[in-house]
Amino acid sequence: MKEHGWQLVWSTLETASLLFFVAFSLFWFVFRPLSVLTSGLAEQRKKKRYIPIVDAGVSVILPCHNEEETIEEAVQSILNQSISYPLEIIVVENNSTDNTMDVLRHLEKKYPEVRAASILTRRGHCAVSEAMNHGISLAKKPIVVRLDADTQLGTPTALEEAVTPIVQGKAVATCCNVRITNPTTTLERLQAIEYFFAMELDRRSQVVYDSVLCCSGAMSAFQLDALKAVGGYHTNPNISEDMEITLKMHKMGRVAVNQRAISFTDAPRKTKVLAKQRYIWMLYGIICLFVHRKQIGDQRFGRRGLVGLIGLPLKVVQTYQAFVGIAVKAVGAFLISGDSIEEMIWSFGLLSAVHVIVTGMIMAIVSLVAYSRQGVNYWYLLPLFSLVYQPFLALVRFWGTLAGLWIILKDSGSRTRLARYDEDHTGPAQEYIA
Repeated sequence: MKEHGWQLVWSTLETASLLFFVAFSLFWFVFRPLSVLTSGLAEQRKKKRYIPIVDAGVSVILPCHNEEETIEEAVQSILNQSISYPLEIIVVENNSTDNTMDVLRHLEKKYPEVRAASILTRRGHCAVSEAMNHGISLAKKPIVVRLDADTQLGTPTALEEAVTPIVQGKAVATCCNVRITNPTTTLERLQAIEYFFAMELDRRSQVVYDSVLCCSGAMSAFQLDALKAVGGYHTNPNISEDMEITLKMHKMGRVAVNQRAISFTDAPRKTKVLAKQRYIWMLYGIICLFVHRKQIGDQRFGRRGLVGLIGLPLKVVQTYQAFVGIAVKAVGAFLISGDSIEEMIWSFGLLSAVHVIVTGMIMAIVSLVAYSRQGVNYWYLLPLFSLVYQPFLALVRFWGTLAGLWIILKDSGSRTRLARYDEDHTGPAQEYIA
């Protein structure tokens, strides 16, 4: 009787595992790409309609540190943009040790649109956030665009596309389409594939359920009043400032995505540098989620509560999708082969091959509505991407997660240290306008 009971429990678990395996696979590999395809086709059929605002204008804020050799090129690329609105470019130098400030003074004299500023970051504060907050305090236009100093604008209308949802009154912030600058090595091309899926699939599927979670620091646009209302950027150096400002903007209104606003950013060329970058991103992201822990699962957070109920929980799955994929394949291999170890190995290998094929099919589907096809031409790297690159990143992110949790647990023993994450770090800094 007891043995029969265990058999019933085991049979129930097998059935539940099979149902979860099928449901998750359908959602992740079928519903997401098809929802992006249908929404993309509908978007392509829409005619562009610009609704001009009388006092519309754009303040581009460009934080920079030791950029004397590249900052003039960055400013010139902004000035070359075709944009319908008055433009000002606020370049904020931060703790540079080279001649960046001298170059900025020269640019300010040369171009009337350019304003040069400088700020000294306070100890224990994020330099980029301090620079952005200083730029926000100087901005005179109703729309702010953040650009990193190494960002290259992908089209002559990238700035106009970035601000359009805000000008039309449809959003308080816009996330843009970020890609890799001139990928030549295998590692860079793997990152190009990663960015293709991140921008054209993950982010566009977030749009479907109104849960965009991160406006990349490479290029993003905001309504100035909304930025000021939420207190600007959080300046704790252990927080992902671009993700944190995006989550705060959800409290003010809709966060839109415009895939036509394409920009390019530099990518790590060495595996060690890539691992360090993603480790830090994950560590800071975990602490950011801790700051907004009350919103996880909160049906009142974001439009219709979808950010809290769907966006944040699914972010966990997206972050560790390589581990999830391995788990799904392992469960599938077990259900197919039973107790035979040899058959399980063969089944796992077969499902891994199917995984690569399905990834290729998803790439083909999404590419039909992609605004940048960079990464698609490296389709031959998909086996390496799916079976090696993604698990490697998942492992790095796992260590970043542990490090972030350790910092939170360590600081939770002190209310003073814990308060650093919950308070708004937007106080005055040592600053001057050059």
